[in-house]
Amino acid sequence: MSLSTLRGNFKAANAERGKVHERPAIPFVPAEESTTELDKVEINLRISPNATGQNTAKNTVAKFKLGNPEELIGWRIRLNHVIWNKPCKDANSRFDMVEMLLGGEALQHWREFKSQVTGLPILGVLGGEEGNAEEDDREQEATDAKEPTGPTLENYKSCMRKFMRYYFVNPQYAARTQKHYLQNYLQKPKDLGIRHVVARLCEINSMLPYFLQPSNSKLPEDELIEIILRLIPGSWKRTMTCANFKLLEVTMEELVEYLKGVERSETENPPKRNPKAAAAQKANKNKNKRKHGKEEDSPETTATSSSTKKSRRKCELCKMFGGNSEFHTTEQCNKKALLSGLLDRHKKKRYDKTKKEEFRAMAKALQKVSLKSKRARKRSHHNSSESEFSSDKK
Repeated sequence: MSLSTLRGNFKAANAERGKVHERPAIPFVPAEESTTELDKVEINLRISPNATGQNTAKNTVAKFKLGNPEELIGWRIRLNHVIWNKPCKDANSRFDMVEMLLGGEALQHWREFKSQVTGLPILGVLGGEEGNAEEDDREQEATDAKEPTGPTLENYKSCMRKFMRYYFVNPQYAARTQKHYLQNYLQKPKDLGIRHVVARLCEINSMLPYFLQPSNSKLPEDELIEIILRLIPGSWKRTMTCANFKLLEVTMEELVEYLKGVERSETENPPKRNPKAAAAQKANKNKNKRKHGKEEDSPETTATSSSTKKSRRKCELCKMFGGNSEFHTTEQCNKKALLSGLLDRHKKKRYDKTKKEEFRAMAKALQKVSLKSKRARKRSHHNSSESEFSSDKK
């Protein structure tokens, strides 16, 4: 899978577990490209170092102008390929090849570092624009302060280290941060095959030697196997445990082939959902409660609120003629027994205006009767309490 496909179909959160406190130089899901259009250079390179006769072929190499550390390392890998197959054995040819494959702001920084390391002034016009006389004078004074050593292979390596350091955040610990990210924060994206996950992991591991020292060595195969076992889903681990798979006695290729078979079997026969896990997930959704027993408004609750309101049963009598209609149904209402005949006609819509007024009058009368019964109960309670007080007094 190419970087553009991985970048377009997935986000960083799909491949990361938890909150990453220190961002690595190269995330699992590649960052956005800094340059849309790249200038390219055609260079004749050797096909084989020992062949004779027609032994060259044209290669198109993209220039580096501005970008993130992953794009810079990709350019550095292409540069080393050109230097090895051109070949560029002396320091002058290597400095010239670097300037040929750089452009824009990157070319300006390289010339500044070259002037600092070699002690030679910056020659030519930077970026294709007219230079500033005052800046040129300051740079000339800085280079005159030290004896010029000229372009050497050691100066080339020193200049390249300065150039790489410029594009890294916290360059001294960039390699250690990258390894910590790979070992602790990766998880397999749901829709990305294990073959592509391992390929991306190995690609990032191959870039570690281009980080600055210390700790810029590649991860060994046993550590890569541990990373793969951490990032796979839990169901895959349970399958491996049930199959008595011996993790300590396999190579990386054997592990990847086995995981491809597990992935294929789960795709064809997806595992059944665990009822206990489903119940626990449901309990976590209903954690927050209101004081009166109602659930707080959550994104899932608000999404289904309209359908819940429609499906809620309410009392039709209390809704039309007074009363709280939300806590009982029409079948449970006390008015149903007295007004059953009128209610049936009301539902069938076979009543006229006089019957509707009669129905309302009977409902009002029913309310008066209920009020009288409440007052009577209060009066009887009050009389009983007075009689008990008088008997105690005697």
